[in-house]
Amino acid sequence: MNFFEIFTDAFKNLSTNKLRSGLTMLGVIIGVAAVIAMSSIVEGGQKMTVEMIEKMGTNLLSIRPKKLNEEELRQFPGRSKGLRYGDIEQVKAMVPYAEQVTPVINFQSHLKYGDRDYSGMVEGVLETYREIRNYDVDRGRFLAAEDSAEFKKVTVLGTEIVKELFGSADPLGQDVKIGDHRFIVVGILAEKGSLHGINYDETVLIPATTAMKLFKGNDELNSFIVKVDERQNMKKADAMIKSILLQRHDGVEDFVIRSQDELVRNTELIIFTFRVILGGTAALSLLVGGIGIMNIMLVTVTERTGEIGLRKAVGASRRAILTQFLIESVAISTIGGIVGIVLGASLGLGFGWLASRAITGWNAVLLPSAVFLGFFFAMAVGITFGLYPAFKASNLDPAEALRYQ
Repeated sequence: MNFFEIFTDAFKNLSTNKLRSGLTMLGVIIGVAAVIAMSSIVEGGQKMTVEMIEKMGTNLLSIRPKKLNEEELRQFPGRSKGLRYGDIEQVKAMVPYAEQVTPVINFQSHLKYGDRDYSGMVEGVLETYREIRNYDVDRGRFLAAEDSAEFKKVTVLGTEIVKELFGSADPLGQDVKIGDHRFIVVGILAEKGSLHGINYDETVLIPATTAMKLFKGNDELNSFIVKVDERQNMKKADAMIKSILLQRHDGVEDFVIRSQDELVRNTELIIFTFRVILGGTAALSLLVGGIGIMNIMLVTVTERTGEIGLRKAVGASRRAILTQFLIESVAISTIGGIVGIVLGASLGLGFGWLASRAITGWNAVLLPSAVFLGFFFAMAVGITFGLYPAFKASNLDPAEALRYQ
């Protein structure tokens, strides 16, 4: 009997017990479908998150004040100055890798236009904030250098703020009351979306100097952001900024420098954790499926003991018997794997389609590597768990097999 005949005979035997074969495949189908569906969903989430992080700017260092602990307060009594506007001037002058720098002055305020109002966060920034944070202007203009130099009362609004305050009216050139001061709307930001609970379409920007003069009364900053020219210079820039600030702050490390890379790494760590959990779940499903295949193949060997004895008596070799049963085992797992791939892809892409309706930018990503791994492991399960039943069948003694009832 040649390989083609063995292959055909194996599939014929499977087709005579369709229900049993189908139920045997179930574990493999679930395992492979879980791998494909969940990997496509997780990859889609990772892709969306990385894209959102990049939309918020690249090669960024964020410098924020640090609250000193009790030991540091005793060690540096009265020496913590916090972040000041002069700090960013020094960083701009002394860090060659600093391509753009902007202060950030945050404060809660009440916005009012006509009979509509909005309460939220207002940010005082420089004109460099646009390039640092990758903002696009939908209408009007962004903040300009002269706005900060002349302490102008102008503001740029996000799309959600415009909807809240103006509805369908044109906001450009209109006066908006921020706190007790009237500001002229000079620009509307293009939609940007949300990241980690922050809605960037609810942005209210005013010149940093105006914010310090009218709302803070001092030059203290909530933070400042540095855009580094090249990714490979991030650590050098970090070290130089730390040295400059320590010198300016009398050796007190009352600040924290965070790299955008840390956010990306944390995101990748979360994604990796999900992959491990999902991989373990899929592996368990495949293990259960493999045990089911081995169990059914052992039952099949018992049921066909007389047939095996007859085939051996008329000259069938051990190799032919082993190959036939191994092909049956691999066929069950392979067909289950194919069904699992189709089912997993459908579930993953379907979920991605639904998620994209609820979360802008989230679409499932079907990875060829996941499809290949799913198919490969399905075949591996068939071979691994089919070997023992196949060896058992091939090692049956013809005389005893023929006498088996």
